[in-house]
Amino acid sequence: MSRPLGRSRISLFQSLIPTKTLLHRLKTRVLLAVDGPLMDRLSQRTPWADALWREAVPRFCKEEERAALTVAAYTRTGAFDAPEHLSHEFSWEIDAIRRFFPMPPATVLVGAAGAGRELLCLARRGYQAMGFDPCPAFVQACRESHVPDGVLGLVQGAYEDLPDRLSAVRNHAPYHAAILGWGSLSHLPGDRARRHALNGMKALCPHGPLLVSWLPLAPMDARQERLRRWLHPFKPSPPRRESYDRYLGYIRTFELSEIDSLARRCGYELLSSNEEGATPWAVLRPRGRTPIPSM
Repeated sequence: MSRPLGRSRISLFQSLIPTKTLLHRLKTRVLLAVDGPLMDRLSQRTPWADALWREAVPRFCKEEERAALTVAAYTRTGAFDAPEHLSHEFSWEIDAIRRFFPMPPATVLVGAAGAGRELLCLARRGYQAMGFDPCPAFVQACRESHVPDGVLGLVQGAYEDLPDRLSAVRNHAPYHAAILGWGSLSHLPGDRARRHALNGMKALCPHGPLLVSWLPLAPMDARQERLRRWLHPFKPSPPRRESYDRYLGYIRTFELSEIDSLARRCGYELLSSNEEGATPWAVLRPRGRTPIPSM
């Protein structure tokens, strides 16, 4: 009869089996490696590679992997810390701030603030603005540039860190108003992440308006349409709601009814919206809350 393995041998055997966390990290590293120069070379050799990647990331990647790919995409693009971008103000942002935000010098929290474009816009209008962004290159670029007095700071962090893990952000709470940085709602990798972001912003800005915007999807080319038909050979393709862009990351677009449903589940009500322009947007307000008067 064979003797049973001792506990020490069993422990040694178990330690050799990769854990789920380790496998997840390895998969993420592989995805990031593929999404870099390797995908550039593959796209040059076969145009199908890019179409397949746009469909594969939303379909097969987990939320954490989508988030990591999105941060890497913005880091690789590197255009959003250029002076011409940082000085740009969208007309819909100006209109929403003018109509729904309290008067300066109210405090405003900006999530996914990039290299600080919204922060600079708000500071020029007399607001006190605090922001966070998950991309370390953007945070460093903001710190190295000339920052006006109205910018309270920009720290590295993500929506998932709200409300308690960003002490520099929490120190200025409660805020009078808040913004989900340009289109960043579309980059949140799943419904759980979107609800966490809205709930986290509400915890730090419990009475004020929240400006959100989302991105429309770029039209599909012929290869992507054929690929979607191939992936759904026996029934019509489902409505296209998500995609992946190697320079913008994971993108999820929304109907206004979906924004309203998300807002209600997080304790907000839809105050105003506009889907006509290049960037759809909406202003949400915590239900049953009276705004904090700005000083």
